[in-house]
Amino acid sequence: MAVGDVTVASCVMAILGSLAIIVTLLVFPDQLKKSGHKLLFLLSIADLLTAVSYMVNVLVFSTDTTCKALALVGIYFPVASFLWTDCISIFVYMSVTRLRRLHQPNYTSEAVIFRWFHVVCWVVPVRSMTAREGGGWWLSANLCTSFRFAGLACV
Repeated sequence: MAVGDVTVASCVMAILGSLAIIVTLLVFPDQLKKSGHKLLFLLSIADLLTAVSYMVNVLVFSTDTTCKALALVGIYFPVASFLWTDCISIFVYMSVTRLRRLHQPNYTSEAVIFRWFHVVCWVVPVRSMTAREGGGWWLSANLCTSFRFAGLACV
């Protein structure tokens, strides 16, 4: 079995798993009112798009422009997924410690926390792609070579 076949198979399984979670939560919308389920839903969206970007990279890898676009998508969504996982752990910590701080005046509401989670998880990956001076590292000619070396593209 070739590396591309293994990549596609793992991407298909990841897509099916993410879709199962997304569809389940959409079929039962009252479950999305729960904070933990909201976080799981958002993580599943990021994971779904990560798996799709990896699979598209393996199946459709042609021009330099396509390579750069797929490289950006293939970097953005895994970072977003990682950050959503971090937010879940922060939320669990805050939920456990909230019981002690619930009646204090400096209590942070869940709506404010979720707004910050969205900012961190959807904006920070964009900032990480534009971190290099001179307009962003994706403009470099070595991006596709680096992307291929990382094993994220068609071998």
